[in-house]
Amino acid sequence: MKECSKRSKILATRLSSFMLALIASTISISAQAEAEKKAPEAEQKQPISIEIVNGISSENADKEIIGALKKLLHALEQRSIEQLSACLSADVTTCDSKSGKALYGKEAVLEHIKKNVIGKDEDGRIAVKRLVVYDPYVRVKGETAMVSFRATKELGDGSSKLESWCSEVYERKSGDWLVLRLKTDWKPIKGK
Repeated sequence: MKECSKRSKILATRLSSFMLALIASTISISAQAEAEKKAPEAEQKQPISIEIVNGISSENADKEIIGALKKLLHALEQRSIEQLSACLSADVTTCDSKSGKALYGKEAVLEHIKKNVIGKDEDGRIAVKRLVVYDPYVRVKGETAMVSFRATKELGDGSSKLESWCSEVYERKSGDWLVLRLKTDWKPIKGK
């Protein structure tokens, strides 16, 4: 946990001029229980429905970052590890909120996403059914950018909806914006 906090503080210091804003997101996949029982493998390939609300900007750099975010979300929507890999920096990091451990490198982060977002749970159900992103806020400084938003997701078993304030740090490598840091903190939505 200290390792995650230390890494977060370092990134926060480095990006202190960036301002954060809200985005609410919801990814949506509709799957009926009957279809899940009849075609469990087809369910794994069923796309996640993704929506970005108010994610348009007039700034060219902002448009590039929103484009990179859309590319990442499209990869999630298609449940494609190959497409996700193309969106991530080799040095990407995130924290596993369940264990509190920092995850470093593309392979570790992809495995985490596969298990917790695009894969199946212990009972063979898809992990996430629905995701929507609202009002992404982008701040670009040189070859680094940050996008902040609020997101919601519905679990594959329909048991609950979760909400997170998310921040993603991007770096420009060979002309492409790649995710360097993924930060989420999913909590149950209260009163809904």
